[in-house]
Amino acid sequence: MKEGSKKFVFLRDLTKGQKTAVIILSTLMLILSIGLPLFVNRSSIERIRLSRSYRVGELSDETIISPVDFSYVDTDETENLRNEAKKSVLPQFAFEVSNSLLMRSRSDDLIEIMDIEDDQERENSLSNYFSLYGIDDNSGAFNSLSSLDPTERRVMSRLIGEAVNNAISQGIMGIDDLALLSQNGWSSIELESLNPSDMTMKTEKMDVIGLLSTVNIPSYAVRWIEKIYPDFPLDYLDMTTLILQGLLISNISYDQFQTEKLMEEKANEVEPVHISVKKGDLLLERD
Repeated sequence: MKEGSKKFVFLRDLTKGQKTAVIILSTLMLILSIGLPLFVNRSSIERIRLSRSYRVGELSDETIISPVDFSYVDTDETENLRNEAKKSVLPQFAFEVSNSLLMRSRSDDLIEIMDIEDDQERENSLSNYFSLYGIDDNSGAFNSLSSLDPTERRVMSRLIGEAVNNAISQGIMGIDDLALLSQNGWSSIELESLNPSDMTMKTEKMDVIGLLSTVNIPSYAVRWIEKIYPDFPLDYLDMTTLILQGLLISNISYDQFQTEKLMEEKANEVEPVHISVKKGDLLLERD
């Protein structure tokens, strides 16, 4: 007789009813061996009962001691850490290529017009220029530039072109985005731009206080001219500033989608805060 058959030879001597009873008893023992630990643990946790519901800050009528070891996620602390992680992300800004090209076109066309020798032809071209780009010369600064002698006119127009190119590469922020930074208490931004050396995108951190904006173009003009041309005629400073105000527009803008995407990614790096409770720990103390 095989060894495996010997283990069950006693079943041959049992009646049909006894065999059925043995099978039922074995099944029950198997179920209890699997489910009893879970049942006991659950019933132990369910014993953590309060006599009534409590509001935050309300005095307790009872003392509760933990009957088991358990842990839970502190959702409030986890959310606080997620919010702190989001705050660590700087607002994302990007260059607007279309506005940059528009400013470059305005500058280049102005230089061409100032190179025209014939006064009437230059005047007509300047009038068409205002219509094309929607520029109002209420201050008369553009016409003042046009009325300079040929040499000064060419020099001044090219100097203005250099200032425009410098402002384009530096980035000009609009008044609405400035208000957004102030509203959120952001003191720095991250500006994404094209690296011309290898044609890849780069991100640079910039302090808000040093940003060029449509609001501070006059002070930019003074600083830039004093730095590049220390001997610049002061008589032409106001004219140059007014022309730059007419040529320059914002060419960097807030990228809300990218900012929120990075914030969410940063928040998702936060691990849930787990609180462990040991059997016998005080859960609630009567006041």
